Amino acid sequence: MSIKKNANALRQKREKLLDSLLDHEPMIPGSIKEVYRKCGKPSCWCVEEQGHPYVRITWTEQGVSKTKAISKENIAMIRNLTQNYRKFKQKRRQVNELDKAIKKIFDQLERQSIEDTREGEEKLKE
Repeated sequence: MSIKKNANALRQKREKLLDSLLDHEPMIPGSIKEVYRKCGKPSCWCVEEQGHPYVRITWTEQGVSKTKAISKENIAMIRNLTQNYRKFKQKRRQVNELDKAIKKIFDQLERQSIEDTREGEEKLKE
């Protein structure tokens, strides 16, 4: 594939990704996990068992880890929002990779153009 065709193909992929990033879904960062905790009541069953189950979301904000319990009615919504965030981040990584590939093509094009120019200068001197 020629350099121009390859660059155009990468550019088109990049444009599609950028469009999908700009048309993003609502999202929140974080991961959801079911954990267990003991309530502290000496007569509760959880004293000798694993503990009461609950679902929480954990995220980092300005370098500080935060955790919040999620009510049962909000679990599906929060799960969807965190999945949207992961998809968004994945697309951003893909854009970065495409940018690297496009840069590589331009570096190659620059080297080739310089080489072609030098060869042309040599022919003029003869």
